[in-house]
Amino acid sequence: MKIFAVLLQIQELFNGEFNWRGLLLLLLFVLMGLIAVGLTVFASYKVFQPKSKNKKDV
Repeated sequence: MKIFAVLLQIQELFNGEFNWRGLLLLLLFVLMGLIAVGLTVFASYKVFQPKSKNKKDV
């Protein structure tokens, strides 16, 4: 995890030093994670949704 934090330049935030670049990268990383989780939930919902009997609902 330390190497990953260094690659994202957010290690300073974990050390208690504030910088805008690290904060923006951390927020971007969290946003990408939320999008990935949201798309996974949406795709799994669509896969397990019951099939429509009416042809017009396709």
